[in-house]
Amino acid sequence: MEPELAAALAQHFPEAGFVATLPGRPKEFLALLQRKDGEVSLLATDCLQGVFRARLDSEALQELRRGAGMAEFEWTTFLGLLRAALKGEEGCTTTAHPEPGGAALRLELRFRLQSAVLLSSLRLPAVASLPPTPSAEPFLQELRGFFLGALAAERAERPAVAFASGISATSASSGVSPSLGRSPLASQAHFPDTLPPGAPGAPGVPGAPVPRPAAKKRAPGSLVDPHARKARRSGKPFQLCG
Repeated sequence: MEPELAAALAQHFPEAGFVATLPGRPKEFLALLQRKDGEVSLLATDCLQGVFRARLDSEALQELRRGAGMAEFEWTTFLGLLRAALKGEEGCTTTAHPEPGGAALRLELRFRLQSAVLLSSLRLPAVASLPPTPSAEPFLQELRGFFLGALAAERAERPAVAFASGISATSASSGVSPSLGRSPLASQAHFPDTLPPGAPGAPGVPGAPVPRPAAKKRAPGSLVDPHARKARRSGKPFQLCG
């Protein structure tokens, strides 16, 4: 496999895979896409008509790219458009059409390139077909509803879980509990160390200069000789000169 193709596959198709919803007739299909052993595995079903699968190795991907008129496109560009078409994003779409008799499922791919639209198709042979048993249809309808509901719930829960995880990670890195982190007043009321410098009760800042007390005012003395008053106090008040 070409190194460019291998790198593009790893970029657009993770090994864990992803689920896409494909509009179809009479009902939509669920598609599971995974990267396995250097190829893309595409599995689709509507839980009613059967299970269909296609394995896209390097030769199948080259044929699909050539059939869409994008033979000169880089692999990362083409596979990005293929992923967008399967997920119904960026103006690209995929429509599923079961063949008569349930032998295969045909996918019609529409790739939008700004003002142009390129078309291609992909055939998924059936790997399991449902025999005509009308008594099993109610069960399959309920099974289909369960899978669609579980998928919708998982997609709706994913952003909420990611948001909660982000809050927990931020609180853990800062060392502040989420409840106290929402209210600075509560944090300052319980932890005086968090008070701003200069506030009452705030601890001193290491290395900051300690303010000196103001000097006492000196008693007024003589403007001519500041020490004259002191000298008069220490001497005798009445001294005769000989």
